[in-house]
Amino acid sequence: MMKKELFKSLAVIALLTFSFYYAKKISTILVYKSALMQEIVQNKDKYEYDSVDAVIKGDYITPGVNGIEVASLESYYQMKNKGVFEEDKIVYNEVEPTISINNSEGFIINKANSFKREVSLIISDNPSVENYILKHKIKADKLVTLDNFKKKSVFEQINYDKDYFALEKKLKENEINNDICILNNYNKERCLEDHKFLIEPTYTISDSTLIKASINSGDIIMIDDSLSLASFKILLQKINYQNLGITTLTSLISEKR
Repeated sequence: MMKKELFKSLAVIALLTFSFYYAKKISTILVYKSALMQEIVQNKDKYEYDSVDAVIKGDYITPGVNGIEVASLESYYQMKNKGVFEEDKIVYNEVEPTISINNSEGFIINKANSFKREVSLIISDNPSVENYILKHKIKADKLVTLDNFKKKSVFEQINYDKDYFALEKKLKENEINNDICILNNYNKERCLEDHKFLIEPTYTISDSTLIKASINSGDIIMIDDSLSLASFKILLQKINYQNLGITTLTSLISEKR
């Protein structure tokens, strides 16, 4: 008797599951036949972009750029209430490149994708430049050690201590986590162990190199400790002249559009 009841219950559950699946499938078919969905499908090519693969040359990699595709069904439900196509209600998905910095571990990034129209600034120990950056709220990265890291900082702080693991532990305890590693003579293997992105600056700006420096989109710029504040202001002018923004390294090398 109990077995009979059990089989009956299982049959009911199976029937309900099938009914739900079938009803959902029919509902989706009807959605795709609707005038609104047809308009979304017809227009989606205008809003989609192909992904761009990262470029590997020797030991170096230049980040790619994610593609953009329209999520048709999600977009439909965003527009369903009014029943008309609305551009600002389109839902997008990002599509990672086939060759990406996220699946090409161990290569060195010394320049971001020029698509970003931005550069990054890295400072270490230049008080006058650091104070200027703080005062004018300029985004920048700072190389830190156990002696000078801060629990709260406007800078994106990057582990540059010889005792890499000790500082990494402190940073993680304070929820200061990023995947950036500025390479030096002793940290490559440690950074690889932590699955970090290996970074070399595109160049270092000093008072003597500033005049000849050609600033380009995607550049990773190390600020020399001896760079004068006057020279730093000229650097900012050169960046602005190229109509480039300034962002953190994490944002610059990201393959997100």
